[in-house]
Order: sequence, then structure tokens, then C-alpha cells
Amino acid sequence: MKKFVLLTIWTLVTTFTSMAQQRPSQQSWKEQKYSMFIHWGAIYSTLGGVWKGQPVKQGYSEQIQSQAGIFSDVYGNVANRFNPANWKPDSIALLAKAAGMKSVVITAKHHDGFCMFKSAYTNYNVVDGTPYKRDVVKELADACKRRD
Repeated sequence: MKKFVLLTIWTLVTTFTSMAQQRPSQQSWKEQKYSMFIHWGAIYSTLGGVWKGQPVKQGYSEQIQSQAGIFSDVYGNVANRFNPANWKPDSIALLAKAAGMKSVVITAKHHDGFCMFKSAYTNYNVVDGTPYKRDVVKELADACKRRD
């Protein structure tokens, strides 16, 4: 479990920093110490812990597919409802900066395989697979860059 968590964190860090076109040195990363971590996936967030009108009480909200026994094709179709009208990456960047944070890490691709960024390798992503049609990770990276 510990290896999985560390691998997940490392994957998120490298994905976000490559999207932001910056890679902090090992030392600067360690010195930051205080960062914002956004754990957000399009499909499970849309479901909000509820399947077929019933709350799924087992596991964490992002485990709803397995805990509720939702077939992959049915689960994937939930992306058609993802449209986060209140997503404000500039507000997030401002909040992080005002709180003294030096970096922001976001779940760019969750265990369900859905990408919160535009991918050349799959349409199972926020740009091609949702009515939102915008790259969440790029928007956040751009907002953070604008806010230093």
C-alpha cells in the first residue's frame, strides 16, 4: 500500500510538472513542504457517492465503480454529465498563494483511467469525453503560472 501511494504521488507530481513545463529540482521540491493537493476525478465526482439513488457507504467515493458493481461502459457514460461550471482555477491559484503554498498537485488521471487533461492516446478524457470540453490540468497549470 505504501509503495502504491508513493508511486501515485510521484506520478501526479511528474504529470503536473510536465504539463506546467517546469520540473523542480529534488532539493527545491523538498523545501516547498506546504502544497495544495487536489484529489478530483470527473466520473466519481459526478456521482457524488450515490448510485441508482442510493448512497454507496463502502470504501471511498472514488471507489464507487467497484463498490457499487458498476460495469465499465455504464461508468464511462457518466462522463457525459460532467460539467463543472464552478471550476475556477484562478481562484485556486490565488488561494494557494495567499495561504503561502509553493505548489499545487492535482490528480491528473485517476485509477479509473479517466484523464483530467487532453490526451493524444485516449478519448477517455475531460476534453473529448465530457460536455465541459476543457483541459482542467492545463487551466490549473496556466493559472498557477500567472500567479507565480
